[in-house]
Amino acid sequence: MKRSKRHAKLTLALVLGGLTQVSAHGADLVPLPEDLFNGKDDVNPIMDITNRTVSGLGKQAPEVPDTLQVTNEGGTISYDQDKNIFRYEAGEGTALRLRTDEGSDIHTPALEARLDSGDAILSGPVTLYQDDVLVRGEDGGFYNWKEKKTAVNKVRIKVNGLMVRGSRIEYATDSEGKEYIKVSDAYVTTEDVQKPTTWIGTGNLTIYPGDYGEVSRLSIATGDHEMTIPILGWFTFSHSLNPREGYLPGAGTRSHWGAYLENSYGILFGNRRVDGIMPTADYLATLHLDVRTRRGVATGLDLEDIGMTKKHKDMTGFASYFAKDRNSTINPVEKERLPVNDNRYYYSLKALWDITPSADVHADWQLSSNINVASDRYMLRDFLPDISRTNDKPDNTVRIVRRTDSTQSMVYTRFAPNDYYMTDERIEASFYRVRTAIGNTGINYETNNSACIMQQYLPHDVKAQYKARLDRLKDGAMKEYYTRLLNTDSFFRVNSTHEFTTNLTACKFLNIAPKVGGAYTGYYDVGGVGSDNRFLGYFGCDFNMKFHSTYPNFKYKNFGLQGLTHIIQPYANYSRGSISSSNDLVPQIDVWSSTKSGSTTSPIPLDLCGFAGLDGWGNWNIWRLGMKNTLTSRVDGETIKLLTWDTFCDYNADNPNSEYDFSSLYNIVRFQPSKRFEFNVTTQTPTVNNGEGFWQYSIGARVIPADWLETYISYRAISDHPIQEDSGQFHLRTNVRLNEKYTFSVQLYYEEDEGRFPIQQYSIFRHAGAWYIGATVFLRDNGGKKEQGFGISFTLGETGTALPINLM
Repeated sequence: MKRSKRHAKLTLALVLGGLTQVSAHGADLVPLPEDLFNGKDDVNPIMDITNRTVSGLGKQAPEVPDTLQVTNEGGTISYDQDKNIFRYEAGEGTALRLRTDEGSDIHTPALEARLDSGDAILSGPVTLYQDDVLVRGEDGGFYNWKEKKTAVNKVRIKVNGLMVRGSRIEYATDSEGKEYIKVSDAYVTTEDVQKPTTWIGTGNLTIYPGDYGEVSRLSIATGDHEMTIPILGWFTFSHSLNPREGYLPGAGTRSHWGAYLENSYGILFGNRRVDGIMPTADYLATLHLDVRTRRGVATGLDLEDIGMTKKHKDMTGFASYFAKDRNSTINPVEKERLPVNDNRYYYSLKALWDITPSADVHADWQLSSNINVASDRYMLRDFLPDISRTNDKPDNTVRIVRRTDSTQSMVYTRFAPNDYYMTDERIEASFYRVRTAIGNTGINYETNNSACIMQQYLPHDVKAQYKARLDRLKDGAMKEYYTRLLNTDSFFRVNSTHEFTTNLTACKFLNIAPKVGGAYTGYYDVGGVGSDNRFLGYFGCDFNMKFHSTYPNFKYKNFGLQGLTHIIQPYANYSRGSISSSNDLVPQIDVWSSTKSGSTTSPIPLDLCGFAGLDGWGNWNIWRLGMKNTLTSRVDGETIKLLTWDTFCDYNADNPNSEYDFSSLYNIVRFQPSKRFEFNVTTQTPTVNNGEGFWQYSIGARVIPADWLETYISYRAISDHPIQEDSGQFHLRTNVRLNEKYTFSVQLYYEEDEGRFPIQQYSIFRHAGAWYIGATVFLRDNGGKKEQGFGISFTLGETGTALPINLM
């Protein structure tokens, strides 16, 4: 049976990578000496030795398999008639080259071909090269052409930064006809030095190319000491060469979970294949079975389209998780907890499909879904904290989008399966055209249009609270406010917005961009209102100019900076809109979050089509005055921005989103002279007449002053806000390399006003060669409730987690 090229690779590389190709000794096949054989001449006498006789014996030579090709430059060859053995010895300074039909290329100083048993015995140091894999052996080996088996003794292999050593490596076929590679007494390391200090022992490592690997034990060896990894080092187990396929455990302890063991099992299916050296497929199914001593047993199933996730990393496919909670009253925070059912679950579908029709060659079509359904408001925090930290109130939408170079058409729906936060439900069709030129007129046109059926959604408990407040009110703006919030009936809304702009230059330095536009928004069948038609007229104009100074002699050797250019850009933006009328009882679903919500980096946009809060449109008359400063320099011939600083303030002659004549003063600063240093500041401070009356800061710095120290520190604060409470939070993350073996890591969050640390995490990592053995303690203060945890991790410095375990 001929070995295929794909299966012939030393897929030990599969856990390890690919090997560096080396050139083989010798050239193409060289004819044997003419006086060695009697018979017809041939350039390859070993390949066809039938009817040839060994010189001086006068007898017909035995048959030699045509799977062997031997190149022997300047060496000798002899035949032992009694033992039926050919012996080859390389010439001085050369090596024999044995090439097999399975694709092996072997170099050895001597070779003994035993024709009866089918063994080619290799002597001395051996180099085996097969496709892109190189193996070096110190103590010979053999190749059996009858059983298609190769072995090399005392081997050492280097694979993309990883090295493997063992007493023997074998290429063979099992009883079921599956080809495999086995390394006996195998150890793996990533230390690319002559004498590595740390190895991971795997016992007998067996690799089935493109499929899975099996180890008989796991241990860590450093110097003269070797430590067996608990549990996994006590028995033989196998795992796919794809780290996401097969069994993966995770263990640890947390206060509101107790001790836990998380178990997952991945299954590749659909056009299973080998990508390079790793098995892959179109889809991955992952089964979960988790046990928590305080919460009970939980199960889950994830289905992932591998190609989709590779292209769109957030599109993780279908996920489900179900827990039979033994104690759903456990509350990790101080805030009062509402009762929930013991049957806890979470389902999600995050996917994006390309559905472009073949006939539509000028556009891209996509169908996407972002569906997240949870049993209750605490499900994510209790069982899936990684999701909860980033998105505890997930959206639920399905979209069909058609995009061209200048337009986007979309049909989408939003719905509310989760009854614990406010949102809206809608079915909407929209069309948007980016700002593009109209022929050669010098005029640009932009438009945004939509039509939808929509309604507000309130959780039952929130709706009851709002209704109770409304019943206590008699008249006034607050009564209108709660009446509008409680209007959850569906209605129809249509909007069409258009904007025209052009660019002019005055006095050769002043850039002027006048804008004019209009919009219509209609509301139909609104509960308690009926219809409401709104017409909007818009005019705006942008002014800016640029000045610059150049300092060619500026140099800063520590950062490699050469030359400095300072660009100053004063600007003014004017925007005015006038609306015909509006009914205050129409639900305001799409509104701009004003600065009172705490927004500092996204002040209200002044372009008509850029303003998405169309339900909050009113009459406005706003001037924005600002100054941009930019410092640029050159590093290695490339221009970089050292500093950008944008300062601006709004004068509100009329602003429906603010009752103040002047907005706060905004400062947005970014300074990065080097990859080792970055500094960012965003501030919002009172101005004329105390502006909007509150202060807000966001300051962050990342510093790597030396190779042994990396620090990130940030501070966020808000004070005197009319709605939000005063607060200030520090965040510190630092890594300190104490010496060649140990690294200490700290991550802290500190609430200034409450005087508490919501999160403390302390880790120590032992650098054992290529490995980092870490121990982590974390403490959390959730506003009175304490939480503690401890974990152990094994991490590979080059490639991340390399063992199929995670004890965090």
